[in-house]
Amino acid sequence: MNKLKRLWGLIPITAFLIIKLILMMIEQMFNLVLRDLPSLFLFVFLIISTLILIFYFYQQMSMHIRGKFARSVVLLLCFFLALVNLISGMIQGAFAYHSDKIVIENGIVMVARDTSYLNFGMEYYEYKNAVFRGKQMLKQISNKTYWLYDKDGKLIETGTYNQ
Repeated sequence: MNKLKRLWGLIPITAFLIIKLILMMIEQMFNLVLRDLPSLFLFVFLIISTLILIFYFYQQMSMHIRGKFARSVVLLLCFFLALVNLISGMIQGAFAYHSDKIVIENGIVMVARDTSYLNFGMEYYEYKNAVFRGKQMLKQISNKTYWLYDKDGKLIETGTYNQ
């Protein structure tokens, strides 16, 4: 228990790494991909875990440093690392997140993933459950062009929309 109290700052990042490892094994074994909302929650957990790790690092270093100048340098370093962590998290969150929703088309339940940023884009994947979706794309719409795939990834049909 005493060791656990001394290593409290490592628990969140260790939990994140274990969760990520388990998710990667599930994704590889069952050919799945984590959906966007659970992935976003996992990313926020990573940012919070990293901030806790930086605070823990500062606390551990400041106990062993006697001089005010050296302690100030460590504080500035930790502040800089926390700032870089938050800014990179905001940039990644702004540009990497794609919303997804469940749609039913031709009797097939699919996950529609909005990939548009400057141009229109939608990708459709097989629905598995609330946490995972299939890895194989079933349908793609991009810039008024569409591609239809079967479940094995073979192209069935392609065309353009006249809008």
